[in-house]
Amino acid sequence: MDKNDITPVSMIKNEDFWIQYVLRDVLDIFGRAIVLDTGSTDLTKEKIRALEFSTAGKLIMIEENYGDDSNKIGNGRNVLRELCPTYWMFLIDGDEIWTKPQLEELLKSEVPEQARIAMVGGRNIQDVSGSLKLRELANYDRLFAPEVRWKRTDYPFESHGLEDYLKKNQVHYFDGNKVFHWHVRHTIRSSQNSKAFFRNEKYNYYPVSKEYKFQELPEDWLGEKTFSNIYLEKK
Repeated sequence: MDKNDITPVSMIKNEDFWIQYVLRDVLDIFGRAIVLDTGSTDLTKEKIRALEFSTAGKLIMIEENYGDDSNKIGNGRNVLRELCPTYWMFLIDGDEIWTKPQLEELLKSEVPEQARIAMVGGRNIQDVSGSLKLRELANYDRLFAPEVRWKRTDYPFESHGLEDYLKKNQVHYFDGNKVFHWHVRHTIRSSQNSKAFFRNEKYNYYPVSKEYKFQELPEDWLGEKTFSNIYLEKK
C-alpha cells in the first residue's frame, strides 16, 4: 500500500488518556490526519493540538457536537469520508493504538483491486484488577474506498452492516497476526472517568466466557519499555 493514497481519520470524544498514543506514530508515518471531535469536555482537544506541534504531521481537527443523535456514528463517518482527500480512508478510533512497526506492516501489505473495505486485526486490551491484560484478537473494518457510506445506526457499526451492497470479494482481510492495532476499549480512556467504559449493548453481543483466560501484554507493547501504569492510578 502507498501511504500517499491513505488518510488516517478519527471520530472521538473524551479520549485524553490514550489519544497521544493513538495519533503519535500515525502522524509520524503518514504526515497527516483528520479528527472529528464530537463534544469532548476533558483534555482531548488540547492534547491533539499539542501533538501537531510535537510531530511533523499536519492535523486537521473539526468539532461537531451530535448530542444524543442516534445516527451520529454513521453521520460522523460520512463527514470524515467527504473530507478525506485520498482513495483510502483509514479509520482509527480513539481507543486504537497503532505503533510504527504495525503501521509498517500495513504499508507492506497489498489490497486486491476489487476490494472496497479492508479488515485489520485488533488485539483487545482490558483492565483486570488494576493491570492491563491482553484479550482476544478480533477483526475490524478500517480501510474504506470512496464509495463506502454508512446508513445503519444499530450496534455494531462495522462493515457487516454494509452487506446489502458489498460483495464478498470486495471485503479484504489482512493477516491479523501481522496487521493489527492495540484496542484499549476496556480501559479508562478519559480523566473524567473513574472506571472502564463498556457499552450496555456489548454485554449480549460479545459475551465473555467465565473460562476466558487473559494474557500478559508484551513489555514494549507501545514501543516504549519505560511506559508506566499512570493510566490506572485513577481507580
